[in-house]
Amino acid sequence: MPCKCSVTPCRGNYYESNQVAVFSFPNDERLRERWLHAIPKKDFNITKNSKVCEEHFKDSEVLLNSTFSNEKTGETISAPMKRPKLKENAVPSIFPGCPSCMSSASAIRESPSEKRQRLEQVQIYLAVRESLNSKREYELKTMFTNFAEFQNCIKGHSFSSFWIVVEKNENMLFLNLSLKDDIPSIKYAVTVSNDLMLITSFMGERISKYEKVILPIKVNNLNEIFDILDYFEKGTIVESESSLNDKIHVIESVIKNAEDIFNNKNKFFFEFFLEQLHLLKCKPERNRYSPNMLVFASLLFHMSPQAYKFLRIFHYMILSDPNTILKIGTILKNSPQTEEYTNFLVYCKHAFHGFKDDDLKVFLMI
Repeated sequence: MPCKCSVTPCRGNYYESNQVAVFSFPNDERLRERWLHAIPKKDFNITKNSKVCEEHFKDSEVLLNSTFSNEKTGETISAPMKRPKLKENAVPSIFPGCPSCMSSASAIRESPSEKRQRLEQVQIYLAVRESLNSKREYELKTMFTNFAEFQNCIKGHSFSSFWIVVEKNENMLFLNLSLKDDIPSIKYAVTVSNDLMLITSFMGERISKYEKVILPIKVNNLNEIFDILDYFEKGTIVESESSLNDKIHVIESVIKNAEDIFNNKNKFFFEFFLEQLHLLKCKPERNRYSPNMLVFASLLFHMSPQAYKFLRIFHYMILSDPNTILKIGTILKNSPQTEEYTNFLVYCKHAFHGFKDDDLKVFLMI
């Protein structure tokens, strides 16, 4: 059976035709005193069964629905509550049948500490609202959804002498030039294309990431661009924190661009050097060696296993594991030492048809 309203002369829940929600007196001592001060009843002794019904509260103070807001989508979902609840610090203020002066939101005079706290909360609220408004205005000035908006946003912004800004119809370039023997070259380049993709490069080679950001990225805020420009300007993007692969790409590019000046004497040296660079980028278990490298490694290992292990262990060269070399000799059933003691040509006649091209090259050269 529902509890009855304790406010005189209210008849809430006294009859089946007058069913209302009722609320217990608050546990907070200060708020409970405000309730007692507001209720027009002398010598009111509160018990566990003392209740005040919803008829004595303003509609705005009684919560009938529970709401949930999704911050990502902005969607608000509302559902009816099983039992109504009161808003925090709600005080009964409506008393039908009593003088109108008693049906008011008047309460006990605020203590100095409560007043000070209320004023501080008001100041905090105003400061937060002003901050949010400033943030919203700033975002409107810095955010964009297409290349035309980006061009409008970037107008009026000044850049340090480190950057040369080149604006075109299809993209915008931020370039840093370096001089060597009075010949300029592009050191850093940041490009924002008409589809808002941001691409970066160092000495003509693309940079795959900076800090933890994977490049290229699609931008929609000037701050994203300014952060990358500032990071480049500090000179740490490649020199200290770029990945090993980025540095290797730069070296490989320089060597490949100079291929036309190679002669027959140094061509194989540069091919060997490029292969060593490529192996630097791979995990040891994923290393794949060219036939020439396998031939060189096999000859070196069989001639001087100690020298082979010395070069490999102290990382003077990236060489295959000795077990791999032994496995090659086992598969081919041949090695420089055993070759002179076997009928090599007879063996070749039977074995060649089962070899792949790279196997044949390694086998014959060994």
